[in-house]
Amino acid sequence: DVVLNKFTSPDNFVLQGDCSYDSTSNYITLVSSSSSNSVGAAWYDELQNIEKGFQADVNISITKSATSQIGEGMAFVLNFGQYQKGSSGPDLGYNINNTLAIEVDVAYTAEYSDVDDDYVQTAVQSCGVFLNSANH
Repeated sequence: DVVLNKFTSPDNFVLQGDCSYDSTSNYITLVSSSSSNSVGAAWYDELQNIEKGFQADVNISITKSATSQIGEGMAFVLNFGQYQKGSSGPDLGYNINNTLAIEVDVAYTAEYSDVDDDYVQTAVQSCGVFLNSANH
């Protein structure tokens, strides 16, 4: 599961795909570990002025259960005016135009020139107004 936690309300989020909110724990779960090839997105729906910088304190948990594999990873995405979710798998859900993504890639994908299969790769990706991609 990929979980965003301790929000007092999901009211300012647009939840897409395999994404849900648990009102008991105040967690947003982006992807359920019981689904394969799933992708979820939680977009904050208030425009934020980041011209002078910003701070995001985020706790991320990517866990593997006894009966399933962990996914490909996840990305924290700055999105300029659009609510969409990208493709599942090695695209990490951020193959979207006009974004800046900070990715946490936990699975080896040879065709994406990943280094090897025993690593966690972090990267900051942007292609300006063009299609962003985890394939770098």
